[in-house]
Amino acid sequence: MPARPEVTGKKTGRRLLTYQDLRARGIPWSRVHVARLEAARKFPLHIDLGENSIAWFEDEVDDLLEMKAAERDAKARALANLENGPGG
Repeated sequence: MPARPEVTGKKTGRRLLTYQDLRARGIPWSRVHVARLEAARKFPLHIDLGENSIAWFEDEVDDLLEMKAAERDAKARALANLENGPGG
């Protein structure tokens, strides 16, 4: 089977990720949970590619993951500050 071509927008150059691509990136959530997160605006909204096909913009998913990493790092710093007490 030939390799699947990369899907991009000609004008934007933005790559699209399918649900399987999300899974390959380590996002373990079910389709239903992703839909719930989208509805709560806690996950990038998908775009409809066709009647039975959706995808997400890669840069938006990457931004979400970077934001989650920054939140994690901020929590770790706050915990370290609490453990070390005032003045460090």
